[in-house]
Amino acid sequence: MIPSISRIRSYAQRISLKWQESSGAKEDLEHARAAWAGIMEKYKNDVGVVDFTRILGDYPMLGDEHVKNCRMFSSRENLILEMKKGSHVAEVGVQKGTFSQYILENNLPAKLHLFDLDFRTFKIAEYFAEQIKAGQVILHEGNSSTELAKLPDRYFDFIYIDGDHSYTGVQRDIAAAKTRIKEDGYLIFNDYTFWSPAECIPYGVVQAVNELCLKEGWKLEYFALGWFMYCDVAVRKSRSIIP
Repeated sequence: MIPSISRIRSYAQRISLKWQESSGAKEDLEHARAAWAGIMEKYKNDVGVVDFTRILGDYPMLGDEHVKNCRMFSSRENLILEMKKGSHVAEVGVQKGTFSQYILENNLPAKLHLFDLDFRTFKIAEYFAEQIKAGQVILHEGNSSTELAKLPDRYFDFIYIDGDHSYTGVQRDIAAAKTRIKEDGYLIFNDYTFWSPAECIPYGVVQAVNELCLKEGWKLEYFALGWFMYCDVAVRKSRSIIP
């Protein structure tokens, strides 16, 4: 069947609009890049590349011993499938609750504790009303590190951390979370990157996680790729230092 002239014209208009939007976005990105290059010119090294260590300081690097047995996954969703089913789980930083729902459906936790500064914006209490009534989902509103500290030690099988991405924010969450997981439990960190291209701001996740591994003997067990390289890592205390 030959499409009508009107359908062809409508299709052509949609393609043209999409191309114009894409072209405009690319132009905006190029303008931003040029402005960035000009501002950061004074921080370039002798090969013409911005030296971030002059701005953000040195980031501690992991050694082979910290990643020796690390497995890679194509997504954080696949990483979560490796976690123990029917467990006690926490998610720090819930936003719309999309990933919380994924954990519920695929990890089948006995208890899912959700932590966020504000559950009202995205109506999380309404979204999980049935699970909250059943006692499966528990909401903790407020500063995540403060709220986590109220729970007993060695309670969680894994804690997924996607809250304050600043270095001090991640440090605070680690300090509260590392004693709240069981001896063989996991801390999983979203956005394991030192720079957020979508926000054009530094993240402290890499620095805080690497310091945990280097100073306290934790190891990377899993690494999951993410969109635009907002990757996830799961770390666990080295078995050699577990009492």
